[in-house]
Amino acid sequence: MNKITGNLILVLIYAFAVQPFFVLRRWRDLIFVVLYHITGYRKKVVWENLKNSFPDKSDEDLKKIQKRYYFHLSNLIIETLAFFRLNSKNMLKRVNFKNPEILSELYEKKKNIVLVMGHYGNWEWLLVMPKIMKHTGVVIYKPMKDKFFNDFFKNKRVKYGGYAFAMKETLRGLIGLSRKNNPWLAAFVADQTPTGNEINFWVKFLNQDTPVFLGPEKIAKRFDAAVVYAEMMPKGKNKYDVIFTVIAEESIDTKEGEITVKFNKMLEETINKAPEYWLWSHRRWKHKHLKDKKK
Repeated sequence: MNKITGNLILVLIYAFAVQPFFVLRRWRDLIFVVLYHITGYRKKVVWENLKNSFPDKSDEDLKKIQKRYYFHLSNLIIETLAFFRLNSKNMLKRVNFKNPEILSELYEKKKNIVLVMGHYGNWEWLLVMPKIMKHTGVVIYKPMKDKFFNDFFKNKRVKYGGYAFAMKETLRGLIGLSRKNNPWLAAFVADQTPTGNEINFWVKFLNQDTPVFLGPEKIAKRFDAAVVYAEMMPKGKNKYDVIFTVIAEESIDTKEGEITVKFNKMLEETINKAPEYWLWSHRRWKHKHLKDKKK
């Protein structure tokens, strides 16, 4: 994309972003109608994922979850727009960190942290975390193909402080930070789907054999970092509560796969509390386990 076209799109984005939330929520309602009723965006994928994840639920219950999910997805869109103009003070009014002392205690022990979360709630709003912690913040991201927007979003990811490392730069970047005096916290959205040639570990997740990345666990062990799970639960209109739970303080002492299994179990428990807030339109189970292919 050329720079002129990119800047025109950014003007439109900011034109929406500057609107107050009560106006953005009107846009959300319109987006919901478009996604759910008019285009039926990925409805087949969402339904199949829900059906396989909750085999004991009735079709009526699944349809309710599906509808609530599209409302949440519409909310995510307006919250992403609002993110571009919200300062840290406004963000911290909307993202309530319930137990930040977990991070402070690990900081006092000079422990680096690998923070793991799922595509649940609004994971992008966790980018405000540098404002509530002493660790050097690091966000790990998957680069976009378009350089203009990749650079734009990379800069936005660090607007509250810290660093943004592309996935392939993670190890080198963290080695560099480890040479400095301040412990770091690296945040991973850890429920993404590995490509076919990257699959080497499976877990039972939402009643299905699921391929998962071991990357966050390997990074944690490489630096003997503590591993912390962040649960982000919606609370009211465009507001969230965040609770931290330590999965492993001494990751180097854990068995292979132990941290990854625990994370997926905790994420599953979070999803079961309120399924509509997870990213169901993602094709999470497009890869089949070898034992299933043989059937």
